[in-house]
Amino acid sequence: MCDFKDKRVYLSGAMTGMHDWNRDQFAEAARYIRSQGAAHVFNPAFLAPYDVIKAKKHESYMIHELHELTSNMDGKPFYDVLAQLPGWDKSYGAQVEQIVAMACGIEVVSV
Repeated sequence: MCDFKDKRVYLSGAMTGMHDWNRDQFAEAARYIRSQGAAHVFNPAFLAPYDVIKAKKHESYMIHELHELTSNMDGKPFYDVLAQLPGWDKSYGAQVEQIVAMACGIEVVSV
């Protein structure tokens, strides 16, 4: 398990096709990580209003999310950790996020 204290964490998991965009699982993971002392938790399931998420094409949403994941500070990744929720491996988008995080030197952990 990762030490989340003072870390900036990006949550990753299945959303598309999940009941209510899997918001409950994302919210539970965010609460847990915050309780472990994380400095910042990015929760993509609560990023946009419900109707906006529904209206966007998956590709447009992924572009936005990957832009967030690859944001940087002075040439270093803003996020320290990509935290993968159970079932992430069944999501094409979450698989892409894992590859991008690893390529950018962001630690990848399961929660």
